[in-house]
Amino acid sequence: MLAAYLRSPDKRQPGGKGSFEHWDAVVRGAIVWASGQDLDEGMQELRRSGDHDLERLRTLVAEMRKLESLRDATAATILDVAKNNPDLQSAIDAYAIKGDPMTTKRLGAMLAKLAGRPVTLEYEDSTGKRMRKLHRITKGDNAGGGVARRRIAEVSP
Repeated sequence: MLAAYLRSPDKRQPGGKGSFEHWDAVVRGAIVWASGQDLDEGMQELRRSGDHDLERLRTLVAEMRKLESLRDATAATILDVAKNNPDLQSAIDAYAIKGDPMTTKRLGAMLAKLAGRPVTLEYEDSTGKRMRKLHRITKGDNAGGGVARRRIAEVSP
């Protein structure tokens, strides 16, 4: 496809992409030429619609960060606390499979998978000052029997 595009006299050049102008002219140009569709339209749509996974993670991290009892907690503890905390329960339910309640095993696996991905949280500190900092789920101390604890950690710059 690329060779045919490069030999074609009727190349359509999509708008450039900053420092990727050469790549844009060759690769993206060939795709537009062959399919009639511009990849950039899909990227713009993703930006407009937002990152649903990131928002779910941000909500979960924010809710866990609010609770002192979850500073270093197992999945079982997190689910137990969520029973009396509708905001935390909602954040967990966002990861549940429809019609199937979240289990400690599934929550533990999900937290392990999400560990390390940084999210920006905006909140007020104890003095009322607006803060904007990166946080992530990290592995805490081992609870024994192969059960991991998870904690919310601030990401240092």
